[in-house]
Amino acid sequence: MVVFASILFFGLITDSALAEVLITEVLYDPVTSESDSEFVELYNTGDTSVDISGWSLNTTSQQAAIPANTILAPATYYLIADIDNSGVWPADWPQPDLADEISLTNTNSGVKLLDSNHNSVDAVGWGNPAEGLYTGTAHTHVPEGESLARKQQSSTFIQTRNNSYDFLAALPIPQSSRAGNPDEPQKELIIHASVEGNIPKIDSFSIIQDDKPDAGIQINPLPGKLRNLTLSAVVSDMDGIEDIASVRLTAKGAAIALEEKINLNITSSRYEATLPMGFYLPAGAYNLSLTATDSSGLTATKDLSFEYLSIVAFEIDTSEITLEGLSGRSADAIGDLDLSTPGSPTLRNLGNTPLDFRLSATDLDSGSSIIPANSLRYSFLDSDFGCSLSGALSQTPTLKEVNLLPGQQSLREFSLRLTIPTGTRAGSYQGSLYISGVAS
Repeated sequence: MVVFASILFFGLITDSALAEVLITEVLYDPVTSESDSEFVELYNTGDTSVDISGWSLNTTSQQAAIPANTILAPATYYLIADIDNSGVWPADWPQPDLADEISLTNTNSGVKLLDSNHNSVDAVGWGNPAEGLYTGTAHTHVPEGESLARKQQSSTFIQTRNNSYDFLAALPIPQSSRAGNPDEPQKELIIHASVEGNIPKIDSFSIIQDDKPDAGIQINPLPGKLRNLTLSAVVSDMDGIEDIASVRLTAKGAAIALEEKINLNITSSRYEATLPMGFYLPAGAYNLSLTATDSSGLTATKDLSFEYLSIVAFEIDTSEITLEGLSGRSADAIGDLDLSTPGSPTLRNLGNTPLDFRLSATDLDSGSSIIPANSLRYSFLDSDFGCSLSGALSQTPTLKEVNLLPGQQSLREFSLRLTIPTGTRAGSYQGSLYISGVAS
């Protein structure tokens, strides 16, 4: 006797191929000078130290040879920066492990990591690069000032050897082995100077969006998407607006240049920029600092803060599951961590808050017979229907503590098992399962 049951839902991870040393971030088109903030970030994903002495980068030629006796410890970054004699490394970024002249072309290019025997270790390409400067399919170009950053799943870097899948556009956040190194203490020196000329003035600095009428600025994240904030500033200089050399925003260690949009008069203009905010970023207060610099190096600063609100959101990659089995037997639908397989359900956290889930189900009805709702069991851990993340469904909603953490690729399997009671009449049965996300 064969029984069919169709369950309707109301409501992506990727294969992670471990490598030992990976390219994890590349900034090839900074908003500042091409000679002072391009970088390539490496990371040792293995459990043992790696001797990277003599390793190098390759773009159009071999560049940036890593010095002898360079050992990269497990879970450690190594930052290679393009700094020449005229370059100024951003003060908010950690000091690089290696400063050398590297050539990262802004269009149709890539960078390859070579070991000391000139074997390819990893490669990342953008646009339409030359053969060998990418793996799988090259990533599309990212906007000026944004980097190509390798995706992470549960704090583990993704490696499918497909650049277009493994990387995403993000604000640059370089990391090096020297960040926080007690052997390299830093001191701040305050420089006093007497200069002539007028200091720039920031007359206003604001975010165009504001999602609540409360005091201050409140921003709602967009579930599963970037929220692009428009920053606007009016800057003036009594020496003439043409004396303004740059207007730059600092946010979470990244620098974003504001563009002049409207010339208001001979001494002031309006400047704008876009600040992308990922849905997975933690809720709370964010502080922005704006600096206007004139041709003499004189600066004016203005700070602005906003509240990034909490959001509870999730998706499941299917809306219908069909279970087929015999009377007295069980039928399973086993979830996975691949959003492209709707027959194997996958949950994704689209918000910035850890999630638990509340579940309930109706009886499955064929029109002449029913299968009780409690014949269904669920599991948030692969096919383990006896673990602490599993349970029986019923018509009464029950809360299961899953603690699905937020992240760009925060996924969880969702599996179902239908135990068909002995003597169940053959036919097509249908019911509904309800699942809702609850902040942990």
